[in-house]
Amino acid sequence: MADLRPYPIPEGWTVYLPADYSPDPEAEPPMWRFCRESRDFTVYCTAWSVSDGCAPAGAGRLLELFETAAQSAAGSLAEADLSLYAPPGFSVTAWQGRTLEGLRMTVFAIGAPGHLLAVYLVGNSLSRREELLNCMGLIARN
Repeated sequence: MADLRPYPIPEGWTVYLPADYSPDPEAEPPMWRFCRESRDFTVYCTAWSVSDGCAPAGAGRLLELFETAAQSAAGSLAEADLSLYAPPGFSVTAWQGRTLEGLRMTVFAIGAPGHLLAVYLVGNSLSRREELLNCMGLIARN
């Protein structure tokens, strides 16, 4: 795998991306955007912390809520089994489809009790997508 760099995402997550990606200084939280210099492939990350009363919401419930929201926002997504790329110890769900602009998009959501990280891989290169999916297994909670 290419040289990787860690990027802390607020809400306690760390994502690892190839060295040819860098944070987009114009991106505004809660969406963090990482781009290649050529801008041919982009990674977006969004993180949430959610409680259910005074206890952290369960990881499965968070993924279920996110799935409902993702499907209603982008009806062209189809569920994908990408569990092979999941970081150990986390619950995951994933979808694939196309953006409104016609670019390939893979949505990879990772749940932990009280926390959710959604990673959007957007671009048409299947080899780039595969490289980035391999990075998903390295995602960690701080």
